[in-house]
Amino acid sequence: MNRRSLVDLTLSQAAPLVGSFLVTFGSAAALGPSGRGELAFITSTCTVAGAILFASLHVGTTAAQTSGTAGLRAGTRLASSIIGTVVAVALVAALLLPEGLGGLGRTGHVALVAGSGLVAVNLYVLRSVQGLGQHRAFRNAWAIQSLAYLVLGLPAAIVTRQAGPVVASWLVALVLSTAYAIRTYASLVRQGPRQPADRRAVLRTSLLAHVGLVGNQLLYRADVVVLGLLAASREVGIYSVAIAVAGLIWIVAEAFSLAAFSRGEADAGTDLHARDRRLLVVNLGLSVGAAVLIALASVTLLGRVLPEYADAVPLILVLLPGVVAQGPARVAFSSLLRRVDTRPPMWVGLVSLTLAVVYVPCAARWGAMGVAVASTVVYLVQAAFVLWLWRRAGSADLGSGSRPFDPPARGAESAVA
Repeated sequence: MNRRSLVDLTLSQAAPLVGSFLVTFGSAAALGPSGRGELAFITSTCTVAGAILFASLHVGTTAAQTSGTAGLRAGTRLASSIIGTVVAVALVAALLLPEGLGGLGRTGHVALVAGSGLVAVNLYVLRSVQGLGQHRAFRNAWAIQSLAYLVLGLPAAIVTRQAGPVVASWLVALVLSTAYAIRTYASLVRQGPRQPADRRAVLRTSLLAHVGLVGNQLLYRADVVVLGLLAASREVGIYSVAIAVAGLIWIVAEAFSLAAFSRGEADAGTDLHARDRRLLVVNLGLSVGAAVLIALASVTLLGRVLPEYADAVPLILVLLPGVVAQGPARVAFSSLLRRVDTRPPMWVGLVSLTLAVVYVPCAARWGAMGVAVASTVVYLVQAAFVLWLWRRAGSADLGSGSRPFDPPARGAESAVA
């Protein structure tokens, strides 16, 4: 991957994170901790549900597309049937639910379902586009989403002082981003292979990788969801600001992980592993430096800028070590996803799912601080496991050519691009 592509990917992550950061602070000031907590709970729940729903179809479709079959066409049919069916059933259920169930009301439940469906479609389309090397289109789509959310969501928070209009702005931003990316997606479908892809193989490859991706999503998002179910909205709002500040470290980490998922111009496993090692080392250095700056800024500025959120400062300091460790882990995990064998990502997902359970007792017993401590512990443990798997896979690449994770009947040439 050339430097220009890496810059495009970094900008694609910087735009949404910076935009989200501004909306986070603006909505925090306008809505107060309770309103901010309600907003964070709804958007986090939609993100987790959408990440589960899209079934990581981009993994199977991009693999099929680069192997000379019409993977995107198969992915379109699979995504339409899976996402469409689940969303339709969930919408009917939401409309039939009692008005006050869960404290959200019928409108809130409909928003959760619609948001989850939009997130699922957005993830599938954008990840497919990026996985096939269209980094600039991916960057632009994320920039559109970020800008739209900022332009619509921040004024909505300031004017209405309610979470509902901000959620609506977020949904509109998702629609605009997806609509832009669909143009590139459709072009790739038209220009791509015509030979039909095996839909069962596409689905099988995607679902096996999905275990790993869902596990990671729950590791990153379940803390806010669990806290929202077990704690007061005010506490959720304070924690959401803390995780947003600490998560600024992931601007570069996510870009580097997307670069590791892309095969680029390298064909040999040794070349790709060496490239991923460089990405991992550079990311670690940048993450450590960013953590120091974030810690200093939080201690000196946060209490002055948002005095209602002064309790977020110790949460940020507790979260930072785990967030730093997850930077290299994200790069290593994307490298594992790119490979032909689905077992390492699946094991990562199972371990992550198991670790995410820790959030529940910690939230119930100690609230936001308990979740922050749990986050750092599980981030560190999961990062160590991911890096161990990555090193093991790399040792095989540097060896005789046989890889311990590879299924016997499949070759390295079919790895996901």
